[in-house]
Amino acid sequence: EDTNKVKLLNEISTNYKCIDKLKSIEFARQAYHLSDKIDYNRGLISSSLLLGSGYNRLGEPAISKDFYFKAIDISQKINDQFMLAKVYNRLISYYGGIQDFNRASEYAFKAREIFEKTGNKREISGVFINIAYVYAQQGNYKKAKAYNFKALNIAYELNDHSLLALIYNNLGAVYSNIQNIDSSNIYLKIAADFYSSAEDYEGMCYVYYNIGENFFKSGKQNEAYKNFHKGIQLSKSVNSWELIATGYQVLANYHYDVNNYDSAEYY
Repeated sequence: EDTNKVKLLNEISTNYKCIDKLKSIEFARQAYHLSDKIDYNRGLISSSLLLGSGYNRLGEPAISKDFYFKAIDISQKINDQFMLAKVYNRLISYYGGIQDFNRASEYAFKAREIFEKTGNKREISGVFINIAYVYAQQGNYKKAKAYNFKALNIAYELNDHSLLALIYNNLGAVYSNIQNIDSSNIYLKIAADFYSSAEDYEGMCYVYYNIGENFFKSGKQNEAYKNFHKGIQLSKSVNSWELIATGYQVLANYHYDVNNYDSAEYY
């Protein structure tokens, strides 16, 4: 009964991850403490992963790292190679985010090696996505594209619409960064279709923001503004304060770039 409660708390934490970071952390902490109380190691690993991710998104990398390494210690203690690889996979984007690319590459190799032994294709695709993110952070968009396409091939093989949506959205961002706006918009439109079929409205918000950025880069300010507002309205409809805040930040940048400083300050 208690292990089921841990699983439920972790599930609730996961559901809040993109909507409310603090609530996500709150439920993950409850799961962590209950797992510790009943000596449920797998629950401790799962909740530590959620807490590592949550604190990283909150801008607390030191606390995030502490929970990730707690998850590593427990995974090694019980010899759970699958969960160990999941932690390594999270550390790819963690170290990429703090610009420690050598460490990111080290954990990418470790995660990929374990997942390839287990044959878990979805997790291998996740490793490729995180490697692509690290290369994009370095400005190596050629390799970022290559690894996103590797992930894409697996996602099609699995017919995983959520995964396909994420990868196409990432490809849209990569092509936008190399100023290939037409290709970027094509990939973002495909991402939107897959997000819609997966009923992932949070993902749709990011697509609207990315499309808006592309319109702005193309000098189409009215179209940019429309898409930014679509993203904010959708964020409000799913009650995601994090996505609403992201939209307001996007609008603030937009108004600043068009020299509308009062509106920039407002947003």
